[in-house]
Amino acid sequence: MKRRPSSVETILPTQLLRDLLSGRRLLLIDVRDPSELTDPRARLPGAKHVPLQKLFAKREELAREKVEGVVTISNKGDRARDAALTLSLLGLPDVKWLEGGLEAWNREVAFAT
Repeated sequence: MKRRPSSVETILPTQLLRDLLSGRRLLLIDVRDPSELTDPRARLPGAKHVPLQKLFAKREELAREKVEGVVTISNKGDRARDAALTLSLLGLPDVKWLEGGLEAWNREVAFAT
């Protein structure tokens, strides 16, 4: 019997940046609500927007993506963790969630001086 995961790994913003710069094929999924996407600085370039409440409905489309791994993203990380667990249970490969969310990405990578 295959064991179902009860948790998924995180990825730090700096590691995600390294993975992206190395050319690793990752599916970035932003699970925030549409109302949270008004500021262009509050987005991670290349991320596909799939609100958390629509994730299950999009499962087949997401499963067809030819990627090495999946990273879920939210503002602070809580919804990303829930999304990553869902996608992992659905069988997507190497699913992680961005620890600290976009707030951490902006602080540690995007707007770091």
